[in-house]
Amino acid sequence: MNAVVARLFSTLALTILVEGAGIAQFQQFSPLPIPTERNPDGEWGAPRTTLTISAPPLGQGVYLIDIQASYPGVDWSTLDRLYLEGGEYKFLRIGNLPMRSPERPLVITNINGQVRVGGQGHYYLFGLSGGSNWIVTGKYDPISLTGDSAFPGHRGNNYSNTRGTYGILVDDDFRLFGTGNSGIGVGSQVPVGIVNPPTSDFELSFIEIREVGFAGMTLKTDDDGTIPMNNVFIHDNYIHDIGSEGMYIGSTQTPPQHSFNNLRIENNRVLRTGTEALQVGQLGDGCKIRNNVFALSAIDWKNAFQAFQDSCNQIGVRYGSSAIHHNVFIGSANSMISFFGQDVAGDVHTAGDGITIRDNFYSSFRFLGAFMGGSADGVSTYRIKRNVFRGFDFQRDEIYSGAVHPGHLIRVNSAQTNSILLVDNVFDEPTLELVNGLGGALNGRVGNITASGNSRGVVAPVTFNDFMGLPAEVDYLLIERWSAASGLAGGAPTVYHQGDYVMHFGNLYLCIQAGSHSGQEPTTSPGTWQLLPLPEDDVRLASGSAHAGLGLLDTLP
Repeated sequence: MNAVVARLFSTLALTILVEGAGIAQFQQFSPLPIPTERNPDGEWGAPRTTLTISAPPLGQGVYLIDIQASYPGVDWSTLDRLYLEGGEYKFLRIGNLPMRSPERPLVITNINGQVRVGGQGHYYLFGLSGGSNWIVTGKYDPISLTGDSAFPGHRGNNYSNTRGTYGILVDDDFRLFGTGNSGIGVGSQVPVGIVNPPTSDFELSFIEIREVGFAGMTLKTDDDGTIPMNNVFIHDNYIHDIGSEGMYIGSTQTPPQHSFNNLRIENNRVLRTGTEALQVGQLGDGCKIRNNVFALSAIDWKNAFQAFQDSCNQIGVRYGSSAIHHNVFIGSANSMISFFGQDVAGDVHTAGDGITIRDNFYSSFRFLGAFMGGSADGVSTYRIKRNVFRGFDFQRDEIYSGAVHPGHLIRVNSAQTNSILLVDNVFDEPTLELVNGLGGALNGRVGNITASGNSRGVVAPVTFNDFMGLPAEVDYLLIERWSAASGLAGGAPTVYHQGDYVMHFGNLYLCIQAGSHSGQEPTTSPGTWQLLPLPEDDVRLASGSAHAGLGLLDTLP
């Protein structure tokens, strides 16, 4: 058994000191399932037929809203590679992609250098629509002939200092931060008069998305509830320094909206997002979100584009059985887990429906560990199991004047009457009860809530190989996005103190001046802010870290 496989098969465990017991208690994380090979060379085979789209002149983009009509001589049922020539794209829009089979997908990738989209003032960046069983990847694969050897990304598990090294880069250079463009948008909506097949069954991998104003990825077709978006696979992407959500998947608009089935989100780095790192909704059956690092979400919580857009992970579940497991989540101003049941007319519910949120690490939150709300379908069971929570510090009243200390880790709204199971979770905060309704008890039953095996005790931090040059013991709640004033506090000046950190245009600064300060813009105030090295972002867990087995998986060399 090689080292990578051995790591995945190893028993995942952490040692926790249980409050009041005076002895060490051993908590066992469940092992991962048997892994398949991760991203091997040659996974798509050598291409037989290819089409190359030339890079545009500088200052222009590529608009192929009906790509099949633009290239009528191409057999779109058998084309193996759609190559995008390396260059600077103001925007990139591809529509009417073909409907293919899983056995012979259409692979869309860069050739002859890096494809860089954005930073030139356009009102959208990289949009895709139509078709099924297509893949967009910046992966360098010398056998399948994808990507470019000069832009390998984290190939060979080289996660350190990989910014700018992926074959496909979407970068809008901080334009309209908090309200501007999303990096990659996938959905079926097209201009009037354009015909596209429904968009489903696609894959996005080995792409870097940074410095975009709104969401890193937006995957949804608003106001269309007729055809689900199935078999979407999002993996091995590097999404960082985003104005709002890292991933915005599933519409948050009123019904009808389409669902997702067999959505997989795996092995992504989603770092330093203004609001939620992960917002997923309309989840149906078979969805799995595992082995990702979502770190430093809601860093713009004092000046976000909208009130209450400051959780870490927002989840909306409709039907079926899904799971979120073996992830690292860091940073929240509202709830680490913001959960909503979505009971939609016409959905079919069967025994066994529900979601399991298990074996995750949650750290650094200013209000709730979890909020369970939304509508109830009367069938589904929601499980929060074998997770650890650490690093609570109530700060919400700094912006929301009416906010009060939550008093408990998990809050269940009275409208959420589905069965909720809280099993074998550990948290470290003595001022918090486990869940509203149980009083000070950590285990027991009240209404639709059943709690068992939960404990309060010391939870160690994770240790990354190198995340922003910061030690494992750093208080991540000291890191925010710099702003002169807080729009959510009536325009009051944002106050910083010695020892605070801020992100400003992708750079990390440390406040070095004693006392309280406001309005000192970091790039022009060296007496107040010390510029620190550019974040490395190797957020694999270091050897010997607590909670081994969570977060990123190694790939093949």
